[in-house]
Order: sequence, then C-alpha cells, then structure tokens
Amino acid sequence: ILRDYDLCISCYRCVRVCAEQEGDHAINIINRGFDSQISTEFNGILKDSACTFCGQCVQTCPTGALADKKAIRSAHLEGEIDKTRSICPYCGVGCSVDLLTKGEKLVGIQPAMDGPANKGALCVKGQFAFDFVQHPDRLTTPLVRGQDGCLHPASWDQALDRVAEGFRKVVQKHGRHSVYGVASGRAPSEAAYLMQKFIRAGFGTNYIDNCSRA
Repeated sequence: ILRDYDLCISCYRCVRVCAEQEGDHAINIINRGFDSQISTEFNGILKDSACTFCGQCVQTCPTGALADKKAIRSAHLEGEIDKTRSICPYCGVGCSVDLLTKGEKLVGIQPAMDGPANKGALCVKGQFAFDFVQHPDRLTTPLVRGQDGCLHPASWDQALDRVAEGFRKVVQKHGRHSVYGVASGRAPSEAAYLMQKFIRAGFGTNYIDNCSRA
C-alpha cells in the first residue's frame, strides 16, 4: 500500500473503515489542527502496525492518497482497464471480486461491493495475492519424471497414464485406504465435487479433505 500525504484531504474515510468495518484500528489521526494527519500508531510503518493489509482503506480513499503498488506498476501498460466479475480462488468463503485486466494481463483486484459473501470486503490474499496467475514458474504443461530422474514435458495422456499406474500400484500393495486426497482452494466448486467423487467412488475411501477447511 502506497501512502502519499500530498493527496490526502483528511476526510478520515480510511480511519473509519479500518476501525468500524474491519475492527483493526491500525490507522488514526495524529497531531492537532493544521498539523493533523493520518498515520499508524507511533507514526510507524504499516507492516509494524495492526494493519492486516485488507486493502479497504485503498478502496475507500477518494483521492489516491492510499494506492495499490501493484496496480501502479502496471500503469504504463496500454489499453483500457476491463473489469470481470469472478470469485476469489483462495478459501471457501467465496468472496466476489472484480478482476482488473489490461489486455491479457491481470493488473489488480477489487472487492465486489454487492458480493453476497463479502459485501465489499477482502482479506490480504484476496486483495493482493494474485501474482501466481502470471508467474513465470507457473506450470503450463504436465511434467513427467524420466529415467534420468528429471522432469520432462509430457502430454496429458502420458501424465494421466503415469498417475493411474502409480495409484494402481499403491492400492494393490497397501489397500484402498492408503490413498488420501486434498482438494485445492483455488479450484472451483465443480472441481472439488469431482475430486471427492473420484476419491470416494474411484478408490472406495472417505479420506478426502480441502485446504479451505483449515
């Protein structure tokens, strides 16, 4: 979160949303009169305060005195910003979000003000943790370990055949309860349903969980 006091008009909207909506009281008014300004306790930095980096102060700021650093880094990209309604991929709450894109690049995320689950609020992950979408280390093709011990690109058929072979060997040697499935919180509800169906019907075990439950 970037703070620029030259743009602050002391409307105190950030102070109120932090205290009244989030209950964090991470920022408040310091000094008096013409010297008053918005700051954290003891005029320190945000990461040393009670701030949870939910981004609500950024969303409510009318002048840009509080801004999203990631969004600013993408300001040089050409084109208009498109807004697409989606669901946060992290936990099981299902917060509604608006994805901000320029061309094929995701440049920011905003909470949906009419979201039934979050009502315009997001946590730090839902607001700012979207770098994985375009990370250069993100897998774009299946990888299969070869006889040399290294991972090599493979087709989906090759990868699925290798997985099926491994599952078959494990079940034959250790029994059906040796298989345990954990669904990803980043997967849609339909994928989570298929995952539990795969474990329960395919292997005959109820050892299935989801990282959103933790």
